[in-house]
Amino acid sequence: MPQFIATIEHVIKGPVWGCQMCGQCVLHSTGMTCPMNCPKTLRNGPCGGVREDGNCEVKPEMPCVWNKAYERSSRWPLPRVWKEEFNHLRPPVDNQL
Repeated sequence: MPQFIATIEHVIKGPVWGCQMCGQCVLHSTGMTCPMNCPKTLRNGPCGGVREDGNCEVKPEMPCVWNKAYERSSRWPLPRVWKEEFNHLRPPVDNQL
C-alpha cells in the first residue's frame, strides 16, 4: 500500500507542483512551489544571487524558485496557517532518508 500511495503522489505532485519527491515535503509552506527545484536546493529563501529580472543566477533562463514561491504564497487562496509558515525556517534535506 505505501508504494501505491507514493506512486499516486508522484503522478500528481510532479506535474502539478514540480515536486522532486525528496520525502521531506514543504510544499504547503512554500506557496505550493517545490524548493528542491532551486539549482542550489535552498529550502529557506533565495540565495541573494537573484538577477534583476527575477531569474536564477545559476540558470539564467529559469525564474527564481523563491520568487515564484513568494508570488504564489501571496496571491493564491491558501490556508492562512500555510501562508504564515512561509517565513519559518525549514530544516535542510536529510539525504539519508
